[in-house]
Amino acid sequence: MERRHLEYFIAVVDAGSISGAARRMHLSQPAVSQGLKELERELRTPLVQRGRTATLTPAGRALVAPARRVLRAFDSARAATEQIDDLASGVLDIAVAPLFSTDAVPLIRRFRERHPGVRVRLHEAAPGAEGFQTLRRAEAELLICGQPAPHPKHRAVRLPNTRMMAVFPPGTEGLPEGDLSMEELVRHDFVLTLAQESAIRVWF
Repeated sequence: MERRHLEYFIAVVDAGSISGAARRMHLSQPAVSQGLKELERELRTPLVQRGRTATLTPAGRALVAPARRVLRAFDSARAATEQIDDLASGVLDIAVAPLFSTDAVPLIRRFRERHPGVRVRLHEAAPGAEGFQTLRRAEAELLICGQPAPHPKHRAVRLPNTRMMAVFPPGTEGLPEGDLSMEELVRHDFVLTLAQESAIRVWF
């Protein structure tokens, strides 16, 4: 199995079609299709159902997360031989829950000032515990959210100076006198809205 085979496969997954993957990779469609066939032949199972769009088979869906992890491992190995010791190059993928997009901006700005050679790529994470799937699927190295980590391997770090105002109706019981933690907030009913125009931008 070659790295390019996994790159072709993930490109098809992200683009939703073989033709879209070819455009993203600046390759011909037959080249991507042939590489995908070679991967399927080596794994002895179909990964994609061909058509106007590429639909993953059960084996294809099972391969997505491991393939992303392998490609990240390749990138880490390459970076280790370059200038990674002082973070002079590379890509950092960060998933951000909608409520915390404004908190992420100053943190990312400070990181970029210290490490201008590192590109930061943002992804919008699902709210709540579901957002941690971006970490488990290896789609991001860091998740910024307010949900307690549901998996023992996830290490949570509290961000400084991140405060929001929660307003409850009269008669709400069980509220503390001081600051309200996210763990306490999720025990109560609340309304969440996010304007469409506040969508997260992709690159920093």
